[in-house]
Amino acid sequence: NASRQAVPDWSATSEGCSCEAVSLAAIVQEFEETHPREVSGDFLDDLERMGVEQTCTTFVHWRNCLRETALNRDSNLHFAFICLVQAYSLLRDWFAGSLDLTAIRNIGNAFPRQFDRVGVEYLETLTQEGFLFGRKFSAGTLVDMADGVVPLDKVLPGLWDKVDEQRALNQMWSRAGDDGRPDQYCSNHEVCKKLP
Repeated sequence: NASRQAVPDWSATSEGCSCEAVSLAAIVQEFEETHPREVSGDFLDDLERMGVEQTCTTFVHWRNCLRETALNRDSNLHFAFICLVQAYSLLRDWFAGSLDLTAIRNIGNAFPRQFDRVGVEYLETLTQEGFLFGRKFSAGTLVDMADGVVPLDKVLPGLWDKVDEQRALNQMWSRAGDDGRPDQYCSNHEVCKKLP
């Protein structure tokens, strides 16, 4: 079925987010039902046949997903804190008699990184990457600037004014992970070959 093709490793790992996979599975299933002779049996190939481009326009930072990029902000201290909080929740549920053993697989990567405070240099890099949206930046996110701390909503407009639109077009990510880096995506993608 389409959902197993969309995320074949779901049975082996619980990392990541299902929101994209569920939508894509629905699209492919509809394609399989309405165009049975055109189905290749390869999920990604079928998406390409339907004209679905593999571009990730939303930035999200999952642990270990951006290891080989300038956007990586993995921290052992942050990871230890998340594990402690999640272990506490698991113990609480165990003592209450409501422990869900599948939750143990999620320890350390159950949620994307939350950005409550971030350096302006990081945001400068991020805004040049071709993303349109960013997840887990709270309404109260603060930005460390040379002259102090400023709310995110006061900093972003100035950063957007500095975006090199041509560079951003060339910085399309295919997925929110180091395997979706623009250099890997653009090395064999027709959209990137057409860019000047």
